Amino acid sequence: MGPILNKIDMGIKDNPIKRSMLIAAGFGEEVRRAMLGICCFCETPTSVEDFRDDLSRKEFEITGMCQKCQDETFTDLDE
Repeated sequence: MGPILNKIDMGIKDNPIKRSMLIAAGFGEEVRRAMLGICCFCETPTSVEDFRDDLSRKEFEITGMCQKCQDETFTDLDE
């Protein structure tokens, strides 16, 4: 993976460019919550132990969604 894709995949906390873009797009409150470890959707305080696997933890780093919100967002439509 090249350097550009690596930067895109970085979490909100690790990527000041991503933070700035999200804030400019009107997602300042969601960025603030993610920086504080609070789900950007439901506002639940979240810690590393709350996630079932590494992929879910990575998703939180990227999007700021807790496990419950990830489960609700990424449900299999065939179920």
